[in-house]
Amino acid sequence: MSILRSLGLGLAVALLLGVSPVQAQTSKDVEGTWQLVSVTVTQGEKKTDLFGADPKGQLVLGADGKFTIVVTRSDLPKYKSGARAKGTADEYQSTVQGTNAYFGTYTVDNGALVFKVVGSTFPNSVGETQTRPVKVAGDEMTYTTPATKGGAVSTLTWKRAK
Repeated sequence: MSILRSLGLGLAVALLLGVSPVQAQTSKDVEGTWQLVSVTVTQGEKKTDLFGADPKGQLVLGADGKFTIVVTRSDLPKYKSGARAKGTADEYQSTVQGTNAYFGTYTVDNGALVFKVVGSTFPNSVGETQTRPVKVAGDEMTYTTPATKGGAVSTLTWKRAK
């Protein structure tokens, strides 16, 4: 049996049996616009939806190597004043704790997204290089953050935007 025929047969069997997630190998595997499905923090046996049960968010991974990520809770309270610059301390705290946005450049290296943060709503991350192991299965992508000192790991799940 020829090598090409064997590869074709192997691919057909894999498709029939279902393909498990694979690590992204190049930026072409992840390039495009993605809609947020969930942000789950796992610490031991405890799981928490960090931005609520129905978070909103978008991740754009451009062909030019630039990225933008915006994540918000879907239940953020509106400011009573109706003016962004006239929120109460509680309204501002809800906004800060219920949103995250950052941008910069990215590469895919060794099965991981590598973000170089240029700007962020959390100033401490500006200038950081963040490495996130990534898996892509069809139109779904997941990546994880490294464990914190307390052992918490965040998993972000995205669906390719249509």
